[in-house]
Amino acid sequence: MDSMDLSEDSIQESIQEIGVLFEAALREVAAELNTDDLAGLERRLQAVGRTILGQVVARVLVGRAAREGGERLPCPHCGRAMRRVDLRRKRHIQGVVGAYTIWRPYDLCAACRCGQAPLDVRSGRGPGALSPTLNRAVCRLGSEASFETALDAARAVLGVRVPDETARRDTEGIGAVAEADQQAAVDAARQGRPLVATAPIDMSVLAVAVDGVQAPHREGWHEMKVGTFAPLGPGLRIDAETRRAHLAWGEARYCAGGEEAEAFWWRVYAEACRRGLGTPRVRTVVLRGDGAEWIWHRARHVLRVRGVELVEIVDISHAYAYLWTVGNAVFGAGSARAAGWVQPLNDRLSEQGPAPILAALAALTPDTDGGRGGRPRRHRLRHHARRAPGLPPVRGAAVPHRLGRGGKHLHGAQRGPRAGGGDALERDRPPSGGQLARGAARGPLG
Repeated sequence: MDSMDLSEDSIQESIQEIGVLFEAALREVAAELNTDDLAGLERRLQAVGRTILGQVVARVLVGRAAREGGERLPCPHCGRAMRRVDLRRKRHIQGVVGAYTIWRPYDLCAACRCGQAPLDVRSGRGPGALSPTLNRAVCRLGSEASFETALDAARAVLGVRVPDETARRDTEGIGAVAEADQQAAVDAARQGRPLVATAPIDMSVLAVAVDGVQAPHREGWHEMKVGTFAPLGPGLRIDAETRRAHLAWGEARYCAGGEEAEAFWWRVYAEACRRGLGTPRVRTVVLRGDGAEWIWHRARHVLRVRGVELVEIVDISHAYAYLWTVGNAVFGAGSARAAGWVQPLNDRLSEQGPAPILAALAALTPDTDGGRGGRPRRHRLRHHARRAPGLPPVRGAAVPHRLGRGGKHLHGAQRGPRAGGGDALERDRPPSGGQLARGAARGPLG
């Protein structure tokens, strides 16, 4: 098959020729089709389809190149005119329906030495060896799992064998584009330039979850900080454990970085602005995190912008752990008194919210702790806490769409992040008892 002219005059002839090829290919595997099980039958016909359809795609593209052979495009880098250096430059492409080998004109810019084929630009083909559809599939699988998993899936489902290096290079290339985009937004935020809400939520409540995970690196394991941003509500979900209704997460966007906490919070701020923070639409931000110090002593200075109410939520499993930390420190590690103090509070935290916890923590006087646990920060324990009905529950940071319930923390100035190492972004103290209790609060719908 040389080329396919899809004009009215020749399309019928081309279809008949393809039919002949398809019939011949089926005859070659007819004996196997009668004996294969269903899985084998599908694999064999998939291979036949790739052989024939790959030729169809190649023929269509070659025919298009012949019709558009005189087209010239400006240089994509400098905009100058390009000169034709090759009339039939060869290219191999691995695609979803087959492998395609095509020949097309190729141009070169004399000024910046940039080259391109007009047909590649017009048909949406990038610089790699994979077609756009196959490239998206491999990159998505490679970003969500390992490259080996992505390649196994491509082979098992599509019958395509993608080289390991191709999968790695293309996936990392997509990641580099996303990272450059996020860094441009971070730079704009640091310089005080307004950020456009490129993916604004259609609700008034923006949910933000931040966490840190250990990721392998060339130099060993390092912490990777991640952020999730999604609209919250108005739809409801039913919690599988408590059977209570809570607001459901909408479509989420993400950010991730290996930088230190202060730099990462600029990334969080930029992505939150892209989702609508700072616009009249977003009136409430619900922040979910575990007990990590880097979260709670920067979040309020980043996300509590003017006119926005911030709801801080601590993962309830971490709230339980902190109660045990207090109990062990005050009454003795592993003691019966510690268990007797903590276990009832765990139950009351789950069922009644923060009020009983705040009262129990406030009752720990210097005489009570005997000098072992230290005096609680009373100014934080006296902060107003109220129930936040309908906020979703959390029992682990690994499930991003299930959040813990929290009370409203409404104190302090409303401002975004500050550059220059100010006190707002540098203090690094552990969460207060009031924060923990409010964070683990369960509303009447949850």
